[in-house]
Amino acid sequence: QCADGVSVRLMSSHPRGEKLTGRLRSRPFKLPARLSFFLCGHHGYPDQPANQLNRVRLVDARTGRALRTVYPPRHDTARQITWEFAAGERGREVLLEVVDADTAGAYAWLAVGRFAPALPELELKTDTDISRRLATGSELAGLSGVWLVLIQWLAPLAVLVVFLNAVGLIDLSIAVDADAQALEAEIAPAPVEAQE
Repeated sequence: QCADGVSVRLMSSHPRGEKLTGRLRSRPFKLPARLSFFLCGHHGYPDQPANQLNRVRLVDARTGRALRTVYPPRHDTARQITWEFAAGERGREVLLEVVDADTAGAYAWLAVGRFAPALPELELKTDTDISRRLATGSELAGLSGVWLVLIQWLAPLAVLVVFLNAVGLIDLSIAVDADAQALEAEIAPAPVEAQE
């Protein structure tokens, strides 16, 4: 839920637990005159000073220097963040970096989304994008390597298989029956040979 009453899915570091950490970086894009997005989450227990470990940064793609940094609002409701840029800043290549570096067991996550103008790197709408969203969430939560590759490739494959079955080009029931027979063969006890 966002502070303006809109309910929307945000990219979050929360789904796989709050102790995991990670960093998500967009591909470079040209800096507009204004960039806004919604951000929620925490950076430390409410009764403790903010640890500023979780953050969103706008980074110069060439130098790596942070141009803007914002921390989660310490709230579960997403608040709008708006950055205005001077004429001399506009058009430079930048990237957005979302960092979860807080290993605490609670109040240690952040979520971000609803970018305006929309950032193609972070707007995920197709079946392929859904698999990328899974991979992105996993990366933000600290997973990497082979698991990310599997997630990215298996999700679209599953969608394709279901589609082909729906239009009648393949028959999943035959494959299921064959698998069940193979499984029965594997678990069937071996025949006991008669003793002489």
